[in-house]
Amino acid sequence: MMFNPDRLRDRVSYIAEIFEKRLREVVTRGELLDLITPVDPETGSRALKEVMGEGVFPIYGVDGSVVLEDRLEIALIYVCAAAFKGSLRISEEVRFDVKNAELVEPLSTGVAIPMWLEDLPNVEEVGSASTDYEISRGMENMAGRLMRLAELKLLREIMTKERKGIFLIDGLISGMIGPLSRDVRTLLKRPNSSVFEKVDTSHGRVTREDLLVASSLGPNFYIPPRGAYLKYCILGALIRALDEGEGWVDIPSLGDIVGIDQGKVLQGYRGLKGLSRSLKLNLIERRGSYVRADPKLKSYWERVIEASHSIIDHIFSDTADHPLMLEGSWITGLDLSAVSLFTLYEVIELSLKEEALLIGIAKDTGSTDLQRTLINLSLIKRGSEPMEIEAKSDKGFLALLSSLRSEELPTPWRTIEYDSAFTTTFLDSSGGRPIVKPARRVIARERLAVKSYFQLRSSSRDRSLRSPVFCYDRPYYPRFDEELLDELECEERGRRTRLRPFLEFRRRSKIGDAIIFALSNMDDPNVVEEMGHNHLLFLADKFVKALARQAKQAIKGVAELELTPLTRK
Repeated sequence: MMFNPDRLRDRVSYIAEIFEKRLREVVTRGELLDLITPVDPETGSRALKEVMGEGVFPIYGVDGSVVLEDRLEIALIYVCAAAFKGSLRISEEVRFDVKNAELVEPLSTGVAIPMWLEDLPNVEEVGSASTDYEISRGMENMAGRLMRLAELKLLREIMTKERKGIFLIDGLISGMIGPLSRDVRTLLKRPNSSVFEKVDTSHGRVTREDLLVASSLGPNFYIPPRGAYLKYCILGALIRALDEGEGWVDIPSLGDIVGIDQGKVLQGYRGLKGLSRSLKLNLIERRGSYVRADPKLKSYWERVIEASHSIIDHIFSDTADHPLMLEGSWITGLDLSAVSLFTLYEVIELSLKEEALLIGIAKDTGSTDLQRTLINLSLIKRGSEPMEIEAKSDKGFLALLSSLRSEELPTPWRTIEYDSAFTTTFLDSSGGRPIVKPARRVIARERLAVKSYFQLRSSSRDRSLRSPVFCYDRPYYPRFDEELLDELECEERGRRTRLRPFLEFRRRSKIGDAIIFALSNMDDPNVVEEMGHNHLLFLADKFVKALARQAKQAIKGVAELELTPLTRK
């Protein structure tokens, strides 16, 4: 039977019509527009002035790339990252200059790493069978970890130097934290010591206790007193007490310090003791009814950060015999994740100290945060009926909604900003009264990052023709964001508890308006591939990919020159 392309086209058109009909019934509901906030130039300019203040500020876009080659049982990895710089002048008027963006030569980094495939299990989990697929996947994982570390290294160096400005990175900040934190937990469960424990710092050597505390608390981030986080919340309070003397705290008074009842204090204390036993760690000491954190933990963050800097310097140094060998030990993929997590926390801390705008941007995301929780939560709070949306992703749903209701949604627009904790939740209505529950086991901690979707451009000839929908996130900035905290009842591990996340239901987010105004002035609509994206990230992406292509040819040449003689022996 002959293939009939016309018939196939008709069938594809038919199922497309079914899908569009389903969504059209949803997008005609007016309440959905309450979730989307157009940002006009006057509103955005005013918000940016309030957030940044007057002055001249740098704007940086950071991106990375990687090349992976396999020659004669040797893996050859090259990673690089680069930053392009623009500027922002805020006075009576706000002026952006990204069209004259420049690559500042010291602000690029890269490293080439050779490795025998038989050594790969020493640095990356490849499975017990070590099949070709598992080896290939292990190499790709290692290359990806190194690339992300190169980007964070460069971003940290820029922010340490510039302090205040707008700093853009490819990828979501909240999307990095979860996987990196899981890797550190896995690292702590391994019997072998981490490379961190072999690095000397001015505050002594890093311990496994330091790694746990740093991965959980960061430099002293907010930890919610609920669920799996309760024990870390109490541990954080005990570590802060070390700054005020010997650190001994009466157990009953912990409730007043943390703001919880005695039942939760005992629950958290037992959880802390259980964690210490299971991981064989010395976290707390007890004397009668008094308890304190191990005094060595007072300088946990200084040790971890200094060790991270040493490991990064070694990996990206031209003088090291091998970038992934330090003090006779392999720097494993889990070690790299730990270094990346602590560097990311350091970058967030720098942005909070200076109130610099740190923004992560994702082009491709299949997340469904709005559909799982926020759309219906918003409808219920407004007294409307919830709805069921059958879209593969929030991004796709918003693109269709924007196109079908283009007259009511001028660009640029953004959705409401919401706490990244909602990336791990869903709204359960099965019991009658809707309640927020974890999509898996635990609701991620709130007040760490804030997320939103946005769209910047539409055609002047046809408003329904628009640039892609992208996603951004950024740190939670207490001075601007505290007034947007909400309180929700949720259920976690079968228990009812309270959640206090950032949620832009009651008033507008100044930082959200400032970010969209900034982003809408930082693309080039004359370049189709760049329309609605970001000029600096676009340039950085093209530059590192060109570097990677050049490196690929050089790697092949070196491999042929150095390895071919081995085949003749």
